[in-house]
Amino acid sequence: MKPIPGNHAFRQLYEWSMARTWPPLSFAVGAMIVVLACFTGPSLAATSSIEFNGSTSKLENTAANVLDGSDTMTIVAWIYATGTGEGSFGRVVQLDHDDTSGAAISLRHANVVNQLQFQTRHSSGQGVWSIAATDNQWNAVAVAYDKSSTSNHPTARVNFAAATVTLLATPAGTKPTPTGYCIGNRNQQDLTWSGRIACVQVFNTVLTDAQMDQAARIPGSVKSGLRLYLPMQGASDVNDRSGNGLNGTATSLSTGTDGPPNIWANSHYYFLQ
Repeated sequence: MKPIPGNHAFRQLYEWSMARTWPPLSFAVGAMIVVLACFTGPSLAATSSIEFNGSTSKLENTAANVLDGSDTMTIVAWIYATGTGEGSFGRVVQLDHDDTSGAAISLRHANVVNQLQFQTRHSSGQGVWSIAATDNQWNAVAVAYDKSSTSNHPTARVNFAAATVTLLATPAGTKPTPTGYCIGNRNQQDLTWSGRIACVQVFNTVLTDAQMDQAARIPGSVKSGLRLYLPMQGASDVNDRSGNGLNGTATSLSTGTDGPPNIWANSHYYFLQ
């Protein structure tokens, strides 16, 4: 097991808090402390997800200030699309829960197969960019963006590799200032995701490529700018684990038939740094 780069003597890479705790065992070796993780939860890849039904499902918080005034952001999520979704633009993550103010920022399915879109609703014209992602399989998706200037473009990674981001529409006017969030839909329940979503994380900073990959592989381990972390390990798992208390409210959710592959789940892991 390799340590994750960082500046701390010990870095907690993954903490899962579903009413379980596993106390670490510590002992000294000379001037060095070694920490062993004791765990009883499922091991690598033993994960689940939330299923969105393509018509009414949503996980929502109408008041959360997710970006906390920041212009920069990174969205990381595991997704499994079984279609383009309701209205052919099923939402993965929408910042601004209902979009009636025209302030939304969203990661959504495109109206064609095997394609996502990142959208920002600036006041005089929305920005839209396409990102390739294969339907009917699990994809780790990360998008970073700075909304302070209409000349900025997002960067994206899909399955731990740089993804081509293609400009479809150029944003214009005042930058959006979203309130609340909606996962798998928007408030009006007319743009429902079709398929499964898990491990949604939103940061109010632009993560590096390495940080985006780490956040996808070990959800909750990247703490810099983490504002929202929804593990979504089943229909009732709607609480924010970022420490900011931005819990969601569930509507018509069900537990997915499977979860993202190759991520650490339900354990505390510590690595010597």
